Amino acid sequence: MYLPSDTCNSEIRDRMKIQTVKNLTTISKPPLKLELCSIILIRFFSSTENKNLFRILNFFLIINNRLNLSLLSGIFLALVMEDREKKYLLEAILLIAGEPLGVSALKEATEIPDAEIEKIMSELISDYRERNGGILIAEIANGYQMITNPEYAAWLRKFKASSTLVKLSLPALETLSIIAYKQPLIKAEIEQLRGVNADGVVKTLLDRRLIKIMGRKEAPGRPLLYGTTKEFLQYFGLKDLTELPTLKDIEREEAA
Repeated sequence: MYLPSDTCNSEIRDRMKIQTVKNLTTISKPPLKLELCSIILIRFFSSTENKNLFRILNFFLIINNRLNLSLLSGIFLALVMEDREKKYLLEAILLIAGEPLGVSALKEATEIPDAEIEKIMSELISDYRERNGGILIAEIANGYQMITNPEYAAWLRKFKASSTLVKLSLPALETLSIIAYKQPLIKAEIEQLRGVNADGVVKTLLDRRLIKIMGRKEAPGRPLLYGTTKEFLQYFGLKDLTELPTLKDIEREEAA
């Protein structure tokens, strides 16, 4: 297809834009929305690499009858979106998510390739770290999440203490720490370590979604096995279980 050069007059270019919109809306099955075509054309005619982009668009139009329209729209938007806009989009998604999001979830929402998402998220983590503001982006529970800056932990703890947030009791924390370090394990093993009945505490932790049933132990009665959840990692701000403090770490903190 002929592409207008810089020497073409504006009238010819406008006619070609209008015709291309008509082609996009009539060739595709089902027809593409006019708004989407307009976005594509605006970006196409203002791009210095419009020739390659136009070839890509034509390719997707040819195979559109074998693609879901929403998927095709996502591909188009990912193609025409600038790197800066992709970064802002991922940042906005993290803000409203309120929980860790993995690469697969971000890809499903944006159609941005895995490798590019990882690259952008690495840049965002660095950007927030360099700014050193009240909010940071961290890798938590094998995903990415916006978190508060640890430098303001004392003030945040004071705020949380005065808020209506439900806190974990000491027995719950003791039980949760046993499960975190010994998982998977059964309730009888928890009770043996704590020396008291654990029925109520285990139920509380299950209700709070900090622990989950991971299966049954191959033993008489086949008792339930318990382990921690993604919410547990989120609650304590951990990337994964390998970030749990070791006994040496705890002794070092107590000595300090």
